[in-house]
Formats: sequence, C-alpha cells, structure tokens
Amino acid sequence: MADYTHLAQRKNSGLTFFLKGSALGMLVFLLVLVGILLAAEIIKVLPSSNLEVKFLKVTKVNPFDDEGWYALGRIAYYLGDYPRAEEAFGRTLTINRLFYPAWIDLMWLSLRDSDQEREVINLIKAIDSLNPMDNRVHWEILLKAMTLDAGWARDVALGEIELLLPLERNRRMQLFRMASMLLGSDDALLTFVPGDRAVKTRLLPYFLYISKRPDLAMTLWDEICARGWKSNALFKTMIKGLFYNKSYEVSWKLWTNRFKNEYKENLVFNGGFERSFLSYGFSWHYQGKVKGVKRVRFVHFFKAEGRRSFSIEFDGEHNPNVMNPYQYIYLNPGDYVLKALLATKGVTGASGFYVEVSGPRFRVTSEEVKGDTAWKKIEMPFTLKSPGLYRLSLRRNATKKLNRFLDGQVFFDGVRLVRLNE
Repeated sequence: MADYTHLAQRKNSGLTFFLKGSALGMLVFLLVLVGILLAAEIIKVLPSSNLEVKFLKVTKVNPFDDEGWYALGRIAYYLGDYPRAEEAFGRTLTINRLFYPAWIDLMWLSLRDSDQEREVINLIKAIDSLNPMDNRVHWEILLKAMTLDAGWARDVALGEIELLLPLERNRRMQLFRMASMLLGSDDALLTFVPGDRAVKTRLLPYFLYISKRPDLAMTLWDEICARGWKSNALFKTMIKGLFYNKSYEVSWKLWTNRFKNEYKENLVFNGGFERSFLSYGFSWHYQGKVKGVKRVRFVHFFKAEGRRSFSIEFDGEHNPNVMNPYQYIYLNPGDYVLKALLATKGVTGASGFYVEVSGPRFRVTSEEVKGDTAWKKIEMPFTLKSPGLYRLSLRRNATKKLNRFLDGQVFFDGVRLVRLNE
C-alpha cells in the first residue's frame, strides 16, 4: 500500500491561518471535515467507470491540466487500477516535469513489483535531480527506503542521508542515528559523514551525548585539530561532553594542554582571579543564586596580589551554606600542599569561611576565618592515595546557633596547589 502522507503535511496553509483562534473558523473546519468524510463515502460507492468518465471529461476540457491528470491517477490507484494510475501519473509528468508528487507515486507503484529495482533507482535519481534542495522529497524517499529489506534500498537511504545532512541543520542528530543503524555501528560514521566542517563537527555532540562514545569523540577531535577547525566553542563542547561521560583524566589532559601557561607552577586554574570565570571544565565555577548573597564581584581596591581578588558580600538576613567559588582538579596519588589567602570584613554568624579539598573518600579543610580579619595565609598539606576528580572550594556551613545570620564580606585570592617531591 502506498504512503501518501506527504500530501497532508503542507505547512502554513491559508486554511490553518484562517482557523487559528476563531470560533467561526472552528465551525468552518468541522463543516470541511464533514464534507471530506462524505466525499470519501461517495467515492466508495460510485462505480469506477463513472469516476473515470467524469475525470476524462475534465482532462479533455483541458488536456494540459497537470493537477487534473494527477487527481485521476490518485483515484485510479485508490480503486486498484494500477495501469491507469501509472498512465495518469506519466501524463502529469509529461505536462509538468517538476510535479514531484507524481514522481513519488510512480516510485511507490514500481515498488509493488520486486523486479523493478533498476527502474525505482532511476526514478529516485530523477526525483533528486528535480530540486536537490527540497528536503520533503529526500525525507520521503529516505523513510520509505528504510522500511524495505533490500541492499539497494539501504544504499538509497544512505544516499538520501548524505543529501540531507548539509540541508537539515536541526535534524542532524536524527540523521546520524539513522545512518548508524544502516551502517551497523557508530564507528562507520567517521568515514561516512562528509568532510564539510559544519556537518562533521556536529558529530562531536552525537558521540558524546547520544552514542556515549568518548573514544570516537577523541578520534574526531584529532581530525578536527588536524584540519584546523578547532575553536573555543568546539573545545567547550568537547570538555563538557567528556565530563558528561566521566572521562576526567582525558579531559584534564586536553585542558592542561590547551592552557599550558596556567599550569607551569600551579595546579589551580586562574588561582589569582586575573581572568573571568569560564564556568566549565577545570575553571572556577559559581553555583547559581545563593540566598543571602548581596553581591559577587572582582575587587581591585582590596587584593593580596596581582590586579584583583574575588569577593562575596552578604545581606545579614540569611544563614546560607556557601560552596562558592569551586574548581575541579584531576589529581594523581602523591603529596600536595594547598596555599591560599582569605580575608573578611564584618563577617557575622557562628560559622566562618574555610577552604576545602574533597574527592572520593577524601576531605581536608583549613581553619575558619570570620569577623574582621586581614589577609590570612592558608597552608594545607595533604596526601592522596588514589587518582580521580577532586574539588577545591571556598566553604561556609549554615549553623543552628542563635548567632546564625551572615553579614559582611569575604575575599579570596592567591590560590595555589603544588605537588611535592617533583
């Protein structure tokens, strides 16, 4: 049975525009729907000869009416008169070679005969040549070909995917998935997807988030770098995708290779807060909105070193848990020492601020700082026994004591992490 759903999928029709938000429009829609149903019942009971006579009269009045011939072919197909349908579709295309629905219906007619493989392939090539930029035609051929259990149909489907990939920017993930099904694996996509930059680079999020193959993403990343396609946006996609797949060691190597100058004598990225937060990967992060925070900023007027320090100011009306800013670091077993500078101005509440390093079955903290404290040097040695992702953060715990509301300002600067005995 042929699939004619494409004729019912015309977008932005005048009727749809007229019907939106109108009670009168809804009434008109119901009347039209009833009319269509009645017409369908009439077609079922009328003899085929009467219909043929009526449409033959129409085509005799205007023998160059492509839509009339096409309608005659559709009715002949509905009544099972396939030779007459094929003849009518052929006459339609003789009049208007660009009448693509007739090409599609001719192809479906040919598919009824398993011996018409070559004819179907030639029809598909003809349809593709009509308007290579018409996505609707390519999608219809692709979806039909994927339902057929034949080697030639698989090749046709892959050919249509190749045509659609540059055209369908917002549906490339779906096309990659369909291509992977036809090819049998995601690995084959690396060679199947054309070398167009806009198309090929979209494989990165597919490998990272859909197929969850960071190994393939890394192979593709090497190709992207070799072709000179690397960009900040692609690097961000790569790092975030590797984090999503928990490939922390691989992402750490990529990150430290990209920012070599930041890691010459310090394992903390941007430890002096000289640049803005990147808020992804192994940069500093600030986690959303925290109740009681009045202002977050970099300050130049009160710093321990460099151009500026990082500061959080509180309103004195809340008792928040503070875990900002924070930064992830991938660390191997060994001895380390963390150094930082903390200062407070008018910090109230029973709890103070401290620096924490935490990870899998591991946590080490510095002493608390509160009240009015000039720059205090934090020096915190620790030993790690297992490799993994660790988190460095500025902390303050909420308290149940009466003196619980947090007011004042905290300053953070000069954060350094060094591995000993290297």
